[in-house]
Amino acid sequence: MKAQMASFVGQNLEFFKHCRIITTGSTGKILEDSLGLCVYQKVSSGPLGGIKKSELLSLEVSQLCLYL
Repeated sequence: MKAQMASFVGQNLEFFKHCRIITTGSTGKILEDSLGLCVYQKVSSGPLGGIKKSELLSLEVSQLCLYL
């Protein structure tokens, strides 16, 4: 699934270059290493929940893109 997500981001790289990207740790590492994107923040993943309300509520989020 992460390979498909990286492919999607790669196909839309010009858009994502101008975004403040927040990911889980492993996803952020893939985007940084394979596509050269700058990840603004990496949040917890796995049992701690990558997209916890407590983490996102403290941020100003204009768009949320979930890749499931």
